[in-house]
Amino acid sequence: MLVARILSAIATIWLATTLAFVALRILPGDPVSAQAGEAGLSSSQAEYQRELLGLDQPLATQYITYWRGISAGDWGTSLYTGLPVTIMIAQQALPTFQLAVSSMLVATLLGFLLGYLAVFGQLNLIRHVSALLIDLSLAVPIYWTGTLVVFVVAFWVDDLRNQLWIPATVLGFHVSSGLARMVRTQLHDALKQPYVTVARSQGLLPRTIRQKHILQPILATLLPVIVLQFGYLLSGTVITESIFQRTGIGSVLLRATLLQDYPVVQGIVLLMAIIYTVLTLISDFGVALLDPRIRQGSS
Repeated sequence: MLVARILSAIATIWLATTLAFVALRILPGDPVSAQAGEAGLSSSQAEYQRELLGLDQPLATQYITYWRGISAGDWGTSLYTGLPVTIMIAQQALPTFQLAVSSMLVATLLGFLLGYLAVFGQLNLIRHVSALLIDLSLAVPIYWTGTLVVFVVAFWVDDLRNQLWIPATVLGFHVSSGLARMVRTQLHDALKQPYVTVARSQGLLPRTIRQKHILQPILATLLPVIVLQFGYLLSGTVITESIFQRTGIGSVLLRATLLQDYPVVQGIVLLMAIIYTVLTLISDFGVALLDPRIRQGSS
């Protein structure tokens, strides 16, 4: 099972990077065309630039060259800045890492809280408000919420770019939707299980039933959902950093995509694919540890 999971992770990374490689090259234009107008390049000069960058070569040749570089640890060089892609990513990694971790903490806490209150809220108002927030986090686009927050908070906060908690809360709120819905569904299903009925008949306190017989069994099913939400969070950082004018990998990816800077886009996609697959592997092992049935099946 371990070997199969590792092979599946490698296949996922290969597929993500290959799709990015092909998608960039089937789009209209190329990096030279994107800068030809500003640089004032003639047709002959543009063709010469394509030859220098290897863009005149067949797609298969470019693909082989790309993977040769990756296998040698060379992720390429930006077509505009001339910096190695790894250095560009390293320079912007810390702000994005801070935003991602903070948003994931907000999403996890908020997801559990909203899902729990939607089922076990003491008042009908609490349950209805929790359910409404879950639906809003899923239905309202993140750019709309982010823009509204920027407009409102700008009256009290001078420099939004240096405020981590505001974009982290906005992004975490939207990422929490999937987890909150899953928590709510799992709790509803758990309440219908025979062992909960038996626990009630034995006179156990409602708090004890919720903690030992309802919440603990669903943890193993929620861990993969958290990992999937982190994948959504990675894509959400692009929009969030753009709205709040924060530096980071997301803003670099957006700018590189607009400029058709192939190596930078491919490098960031590769990094995200690696992070996502590693987290998925960790999630699989975590589920096996939390659920003995899966661990026994794997052995």
